[in-house]
Amino acid sequence: GKKTTKDEGVELPWVFRGGPARKGKVSYRIPATRPRVLWRFATERPIYASPALDASGNLYVASLDGFLYRLRPDGTVSWRRSLGDTIYASPALVPGGVVVGSDDDRLFMLDRQTGRPIWTFPLGPCPTGPGRGPDTVRCDADSSVNLGHDGTLYLGGDALYALRPDGTLRWRADLGGHA
Repeated sequence: GKKTTKDEGVELPWVFRGGPARKGKVSYRIPATRPRVLWRFATERPIYASPALDASGNLYVASLDGFLYRLRPDGTVSWRRSLGDTIYASPALVPGGVVVGSDDDRLFMLDRQTGRPIWTFPLGPCPTGPGRGPDTVRCDADSSVNLGHDGTLYLGGDALYALRPDGTLRWRADLGGHA
């Protein structure tokens, strides 16, 4: 069966496609009747990533406007945090916080209740400066984090990274390009 833990009342883990195996399955029941729109929320730019849902009904929504939002079940904003650049990755609810990367070349662990940063992890080193092309996006933290059974966080960027839950590097595997 599916192994989950509880952290501050949140069923964990919640990562892109519903769990570490990314099968797209969740333990929530599908509605028996056609759902209706209860509320709408707009960000300054499109939402590309899948949101994360905690056990209390709060949504964690990443937007191309560079903000991660925590929305209450009624659709009002609990908090929003700028992550410095566009966010393509889906947030992951893991023990200790919510993890998401952005195109400013960093992975963030934020407190789920307040949105305050717990730690950041810089990818790279990568060249900085103006321009477009492969060198300017190589360190973007735009892949959705996956969680190992031992709490290891896995992320692609300029390499494949494995981080400990405290945000320190376990290992880095250079793949010769953007992972």
